Amino acid sequence: MDLDSIIANIFSGVAVAVIGFIGGFIYKSKLFQRLSRRSLRIDEQESLYEMLIEEVLRNPTDFKEIVFIQHSGHIVTPDICRLLYNNVNVVLYQQDPHIAMLANSPMLIDRITHVPDNILIQEQAKRFNGRLVIRRFKATACLRALMVDNKAIVVSWYLYRLENGNVKMCGSENMGVLVRQNAPEFEPLSGMVKHVRTALDAEQHGCNEKSFSNSNNIFLVE
Repeated sequence: MDLDSIIANIFSGVAVAVIGFIGGFIYKSKLFQRLSRRSLRIDEQESLYEMLIEEVLRNPTDFKEIVFIQHSGHIVTPDICRLLYNNVNVVLYQQDPHIAMLANSPMLIDRITHVPDNILIQEQAKRFNGRLVIRRFKATACLRALMVDNKAIVVSWYLYRLENGNVKMCGSENMGVLVRQNAPEFEPLSGMVKHVRTALDAEQHGCNEKSFSNSNNIFLVE
């Protein structure tokens, strides 16, 4: 199967399902009317991530787990290290670098594979107190999300295109939606994130966590 067919198959299923879910939610909850009442915040993802992570770091003992669903996690690596140093547990869902769609995209593969190495270097320089589990998934990354316990989430998406036979993508450049627990939109949107997380976990049924740090605080599941 050529690369165009692979991408077509992916988006005929995954993307349409996700778009349908979001579309139905927007219709049912009258999202655009709620936006005018500031129940949600739409901004650059970097700003939204920074806001939530700073809130966590002010009172790290109040939080049990921070979940990132990312293509590589390259951009959020410094944030992950700060959280781990401050005794916050982190789960990073990361694209499996061996999927067929990335076969001709060495730059994207490198971004994925270098993340555990870069985190390990930081851990050796400054001992982490939190626990990190990196879980690699084979489904094509579509949702991009940050979930802070069951208190707040940032949701966005990945877009793909073909350029000279190579896959190009944008993720962090897209706008994000921040919604907090007290907003009426939180339950359906957090439910979507949890549903995706459950599906990604199901890929790794029977897989064991493998430690790759001397402190035994960093694990990889693939």
